[in-house]
Amino acid sequence: MATIERTNYPRFPKRRKMNKYELEQGYSLSNEDLAFVHLKAKTDISKFNLAAQLKSFQALGYFVGINKIPNEISEYIRQELKLHYKIKSGYSQYNKSIYRHRNTIREYLEIKPWAKNIHNGKVIHEGMKLAIKVAYQSAEFMNNIADIINATIEGLSQENFELPAFYILNRLVRHTRHTVNNRIFQNIFSMLVINDQISNLDRLLLVTSNEKSFFNNIKTTPKQPTYKAFKEYMKYYHWLKSLGEFDYYLSDIAKVKIDQFAQEAFDYTANEIKILTPYRKYSLLICLIYRQQRLSNDVLATILCKLISNAHKNAKTTLQSKFENSKEETTKVLTLLKSLIEDGLNIKNYCKLAKTFYLRVTEAGGLEKLHNDCSTLIEINGSDYRMFLSTQIHKKRVMLFDIAKSLNIKSANQDDSLIKAIQYIKDNSHKKSKYLTDPVDLSFATDYWRKRIIKSGMLGGTKYNRKEVEACIFNYTQKALGSGDLFVEQGDIFNDYRSEFVLWEECVNHLDSLCKSSKIPNNSDELFDSLKNEMIDKATKLDNDYLKQSNFVINPEDGKPILKKYDPKQKSERVIELEKVIKERMPERTIFDILINAQKYVGWADEYGPKSGVRDRLKNPIPKYIIATFCYASGLGPSQTVKHVRYDISSKAISRINKKHVSVSILEKAITRVINCLNQFPILRAWGTGKHCAVDGTMEEIRDSNLIAQQHIRYGKKGGIAYRHIADNYIALFSSFIQSGTWEAIHIIDGLLKNASEVKPNIVHGDTQGQSLPVYTFAHLLGIKLMPRIRNWKDLKLYKADKNIRYDHIDDIFCDSEIDWELLKKHWKDLMQVIISVKLGKISSNFILSKLNSYNSQNKLYKVFSEFGKIIRTTFLLDYIADKDLRQTITDNTNKVESYHSLEDWIRFGSSMLTPSNLPDEMEKAIKYTDLLANCIMLQNVIDITEICHHLKQEGYKITQEDLSFMSPYMVEHLKKFGEYILILNKKLGNIDEIRDRDIFDE
Repeated sequence: MATIERTNYPRFPKRRKMNKYELEQGYSLSNEDLAFVHLKAKTDISKFNLAAQLKSFQALGYFVGINKIPNEISEYIRQELKLHYKIKSGYSQYNKSIYRHRNTIREYLEIKPWAKNIHNGKVIHEGMKLAIKVAYQSAEFMNNIADIINATIEGLSQENFELPAFYILNRLVRHTRHTVNNRIFQNIFSMLVINDQISNLDRLLLVTSNEKSFFNNIKTTPKQPTYKAFKEYMKYYHWLKSLGEFDYYLSDIAKVKIDQFAQEAFDYTANEIKILTPYRKYSLLICLIYRQQRLSNDVLATILCKLISNAHKNAKTTLQSKFENSKEETTKVLTLLKSLIEDGLNIKNYCKLAKTFYLRVTEAGGLEKLHNDCSTLIEINGSDYRMFLSTQIHKKRVMLFDIAKSLNIKSANQDDSLIKAIQYIKDNSHKKSKYLTDPVDLSFATDYWRKRIIKSGMLGGTKYNRKEVEACIFNYTQKALGSGDLFVEQGDIFNDYRSEFVLWEECVNHLDSLCKSSKIPNNSDELFDSLKNEMIDKATKLDNDYLKQSNFVINPEDGKPILKKYDPKQKSERVIELEKVIKERMPERTIFDILINAQKYVGWADEYGPKSGVRDRLKNPIPKYIIATFCYASGLGPSQTVKHVRYDISSKAISRINKKHVSVSILEKAITRVINCLNQFPILRAWGTGKHCAVDGTMEEIRDSNLIAQQHIRYGKKGGIAYRHIADNYIALFSSFIQSGTWEAIHIIDGLLKNASEVKPNIVHGDTQGQSLPVYTFAHLLGIKLMPRIRNWKDLKLYKADKNIRYDHIDDIFCDSEIDWELLKKHWKDLMQVIISVKLGKISSNFILSKLNSYNSQNKLYKVFSEFGKIIRTTFLLDYIADKDLRQTITDNTNKVESYHSLEDWIRFGSSMLTPSNLPDEMEKAIKYTDLLANCIMLQNVIDITEICHHLKQEGYKITQEDLSFMSPYMVEHLKKFGEYILILNKKLGNIDEIRDRDIFDE
């Protein structure tokens, strides 16, 4: 059975009391409620009972016993009714009014009961019928029991049905999922039998002489594209393809369902999958093969892109090296030239001059050598590294052609010239001659490439430099795959992103709700008129206030603003003393103390459990989950953890928990529990409101053999990037693992959309990496304000809403271009179609933004998103220039991310490497384990600081929010990191509700 804690089944909180705001929002009696209660109940006790039943039902969607309603709710309802404090709610043992009250409430709220009724002489359970229908439909594209239960709850609530007891829903969903999955498995099995595939699949599970099976080979992960590793992967790729194509068997199954089945198979060993029922075993197996086949197509496309990217880097390095090494040659050529000029000036006899010229040139190697030397030096000093690109690409020729011949690459638009060019070089790949004579369409290439490729033949015909044409086409293939103009058939990352968009006819149904949530007009004319007016108003105000303000001046020489620096806030002696006292009183704790306490406070480990969502079969799981979390959060690893923890657990058991009981989504839910508890503490307002967040990435070391590992220019080493969203109150909201070299800005939006906590920031700050024109567009249309810290902001262009407008003082800060409003109005539907598709989860924002890059500059969507981004960025920069406080706010928030990185370094003391695994999921999990522990540390610090401040106030200290704003909840000086760890599970803790509600601030 799924545990109730892992679902959205409504229930009263067990681990904390409700605060005043929650009670006011959820349990206040409206005028209609009061009129209903006074009409239907006569005595005070009866009114109390009816009102308590009413409000609890509205909160939960089902009835509970009066004695199950928390005291703070009952007390609040009593106060709402203005009843005497001695009046208590409750029904006597044989009092039938409870049933009358419940039926009355159902009528008042127009709720359909969860019960059988007679319809046309037949006994029908409409609620059960609907629940089975919703569960069945959900089970078609979901596999986790908790997710299906959540969908069923939502379906019943939308139709105003009373919710049944949880065990009924659980049993219903388990049965429905079993039915749906069995039908899927049986259909697949029948088709496999008909096509005689069973014996082939059985061979994959046979254990060979080296005690390995081909089943393990299916799970092969890619390594860095060295020639040897690439050949091994190509061998694996073709073997994987030889297992057959399984699209036919899976064509009627939702992709998310296939991925869930595939992951389930991936987590099994060969021996574990063998013992499953035949239907299930073979179905999971082909889902895994299918997923790995699609993944292998993406891997090859990734390798192609990396090879070309590396070729560009190497060509640049070669140019730099040649430039350094050419200094001596340049000196020789210039010395020769100087000698020839001096000869011309000194020797008047032309015959003697010609003879001297001939001798000097001959001594220097002859005219042809000098001509070649001069040509090379001119190219080297021209700083165009592309002259060396074809040589670098040629070094990887064999690998590139292997990939090109293996993948089915197609065009995403009507222009198929590049596809034909790819086929051209594939057809001529066996040739070794310097030139090719067959014509090729190079309309997609620039003049630079055409000049290097196209040469005149001996008889006036045209020939094509084979080496250059191959380099050109592979180079453009990489760009087109990155921009989405080309896609890989049967791939996921490199598929045709346009096919994922929601049709406009469906978008219309969601347009108003999106615009309402984003606070933007729902039509193009109003939207762009409002943006145009805002640009004009802000620029006009800045111009009018120029002489009155002191935040900036405009340099008369280059027309660029010079911003005045702000003075950082200084700590007073009183604040320094307060900080010292608080740190001295912080109780000493171990990391295990913190994890155990956080579990008792919020139950974060209750989210852990088998990924399938069924009830946990692990005996006494909570302590083991705590140990596993410490193990992976600290980077200590299972082997070292068991040596330092005094508990009966093996390293294999810890590894199994991580593999079988913890996923990325489970960790996110556990983190959300801690965040929501933290957000209840008033002390957090000293650091921020939660409306702002800052984003930044930090380098994480991973295995060099991993395909994701890449040299990072900023950090100067190989690895990946842990990209985080940190709220202005220091809470770590969301994190993701991204490939080094990826433009970090594209991940800003996705993190905010996936954040499931109660902390919902709508203003985002980042560094220079956190901004690009399309990202500004996405942010604005999703109701998010993007306000990054931009290092070279003066080099960015500010645009006028109307180029005919002239400003008295600030005209020089604008460029000559204006916004193309007609382009934006023409493609407004395209903008909204993309945004609605992202909002509905049909496509991720980071995926679409990765396609809207500079490689895609001719793409319609890129042009529109960039043009819109010019408006939003210009508006922001006008605010940035005018508002010194805004600049300080941005800096303060981005500094909080930096302090989080320091906390992360303290936590991950076990290893400098993120994880020994090559699996992207394990890298993501390692980051989230750390975030979970970091938020638990912050929760404990917040509790301790609150208690200390409460005692200090009783001692006569005066504490304000501003005083505590100088402190950070990331303190670790009082924490024990090393030594033997002991799990003390029975330690009694203070009441978190009482601690949270302490009055610690003076006005």
